Amino acid sequence: MSEGKIKIFFGAGRIGRRALSFWREIGLNLDFFCDNNPKLLGKKIEGVDVLPIETILKQPQNKEIFITCKDEEIILHQLLSLGIKKNQIIRYNTIASIIEYFFPFSKVRLPIEIPVCISASTMPEVIFDLSMGLVLGGVETWSIQTSKQLKEIGYSTALLVNSIKPSAQKNNLNIISAEFNENIGEWKIIENLLHLLTQKKYSYLICNFMGYFFATACLAKKLFPDNLKVITVIHNDVEVFYQDCIQMQQYIDDCLIISEKMRLKLLEKGFPKEKVTYLPWDIACDEIFNHTYSSKNEAIRIGYAGRIVIEAKRIDSVVLLAKKLKSKKINFILELAGTGTYEKKLVQEIKEGKLHNEVRFLGFVNHSEIKSFWRRQDIMISCSEHEGHSLSQCEAMSAGAIPIITDISGARDDVIDGENGFIVEIGALDEMVDKICFLYEHRELLPCMGKKAYSKIKESYSEDNSKKVWKTILQ
Repeated sequence: MSEGKIKIFFGAGRIGRRALSFWREIGLNLDFFCDNNPKLLGKKIEGVDVLPIETILKQPQNKEIFITCKDEEIILHQLLSLGIKKNQIIRYNTIASIIEYFFPFSKVRLPIEIPVCISASTMPEVIFDLSMGLVLGGVETWSIQTSKQLKEIGYSTALLVNSIKPSAQKNNLNIISAEFNENIGEWKIIENLLHLLTQKKYSYLICNFMGYFFATACLAKKLFPDNLKVITVIHNDVEVFYQDCIQMQQYIDDCLIISEKMRLKLLEKGFPKEKVTYLPWDIACDEIFNHTYSSKNEAIRIGYAGRIVIEAKRIDSVVLLAKKLKSKKINFILELAGTGTYEKKLVQEIKEGKLHNEVRFLGFVNHSEIKSFWRRQDIMISCSEHEGHSLSQCEAMSAGAIPIITDISGARDDVIDGENGFIVEIGALDEMVDKICFLYEHRELLPCMGKKAYSKIKESYSEDNSKKVWKTILQ
């Protein structure tokens, strides 16, 4: 950040106020807020004026405008249309933005050497970021499996979480509990993590999310470039993930992607090709295909396994799909496995929709039982709006369940539309219902399509796929 520049936040809502609080923690000053909301104009937030956008045009060229609101694309175009130069506009929509723009090192008390408050011998070599919590999700499942896998080839590993659950202790997982309570201040969180991540002479930091862990890992890399390796994993085809990786590419040693679509998008945006590595899933397939499908006089069996949330997964669409199937007098059983913020609402909707005979919410299902779950399903469904490369999709196909899914990243890596499953446009719920009805009326296709789904996964993945990748990365 250049000294002497006029600094403006565009967005005086939650994100802007949080950004102001952080700036003050590290000794920076803001000149003023801008906002499109007329109710905020003329007010002061923590002593800082909220002014109309026209005020920016009256400022000298020596200015920086930080977008501190959710509608960043809209604001970006608005500013550009007013003649503001693109190099004067900085996105502040993620914590990762802090590193490049918000650390004037002369003003911030950073450690000048690696702290020694924890013995190096007790620190793991590989730390996985699970700061979003230990829930039934693809990222969490993958991290736990990979952590165990790396132990088998000689690395000490740990999962960094925001709290420790009894189930984690029962599964003998090596857990590091970190403080992510934002009430202590963002800089304090980063400072605490910085001390933690720099305890060992050489560590591998696996960044699953673009939050505090990723920001601190990049900062640690900037301060101690010879002491650690930063590895990001893009698990989801979301624009902000690509933006952060592009912005922080000089601190990232390897970026792992899980679909061909992700690889192409990352390279198109200018990320160095030599730092991009495709990470295949480890899927255990039976040597011989073995799946019994429902017959015409039985209910067709449909399954969903994943987070029970609206964001990304659109679990509310799954309930609507069930209502549509019932209205068509389809005899079906839909089993939902997982946990998430929509659980209570889901149970309520099942009750209100009188779907208790058709829809069964199982809650959390241990990963050791997932294969059995998929073996009893004819069809696997996903209404997701965005994914990375669905692990659930691959596990379902490996067991012979036929996927009917939305056209998200990774879908076409495994599913050949009309041969081993069906792909519909995002939000095309009626088309998904039609595909289920088609298989309902043509049960004779289930064994053929199911075997092709199984064969595709068996040919593409194995339990040793990722071991080869990790042996290359961790050296």
